[in-house]
Amino acid sequence: MDNSKKTASYKFNKNLLGLSNCKVLDDAKKEWDLLDCSKYEESKKCICQHKIKHCNFYLNNINGNMIIVGSACSKKFGLIQKETSKKSFPKPIIEIIKKGEYENIEDLFKYSAEVREIYIQYFKNKIISDVQTLWGSLHGSFSVGQRKSLEAKTLLILKEEIEEIEKKYKINWLLDLKIDLIEQIKELKKQVKEWEEEVGRAAKGLYEHMISSKNCEEEEEERKDRTYFINKYNKKIYI
Repeated sequence: MDNSKKTASYKFNKNLLGLSNCKVLDDAKKEWDLLDCSKYEESKKCICQHKIKHCNFYLNNINGNMIIVGSACSKKFGLIQKETSKKSFPKPIIEIIKKGEYENIEDLFKYSAEVREIYIQYFKNKIISDVQTLWGSLHGSFSVGQRKSLEAKTLLILKEEIEEIEKKYKINWLLDLKIDLIEQIKELKKQVKEWEEEVGRAAKGLYEHMISSKNCEEEEEERKDRTYFINKYNKKIYI
């Protein structure tokens, strides 16, 4: 067996067990759930100590620890594709692992806390990205109020996603992010309400102007009618 592959496998097993409650590898794997994945410009550290850029975030469903797992480790150890057989890696993957850069994880719990912070920043970036995607998809026919209302709904979906994670895993380290989302949603709803009130006032003013104009026109027509009949009556008198 390739030495670098054996090292990666060994470090994965040891480190994974170190952050799991169960100390039997196959059972320990069942404690970990995939939250999300992302690609980074700067390398991050897989739980096997291999430096990677394609990161899968895993959260332990018992103790709340977090790890990053690379694509190769996820497939090899069944965290993403559990049906994947335990045959050796394809040759191109082996070559990548051979050339890969490793960095020791000196403190597993410090590593887990760092992964947690990376995930929080990832979620913050996800919020920005989702809002930018929304605004980019809206064409000119959407009013300011409609745009802000849709933005509030987008943030609400993300808030609910956080709440689902909090409820399922009994964690509170996403609380600050959730509170920030709640404040943003509240502010957007306030802006939508103000916009609706402004539109309402403008519509009311336009309506009143139309009524006033109509009344002026009606008054003018009545004046013309009165003048016509008066003139006609006067003609009859003097004939």
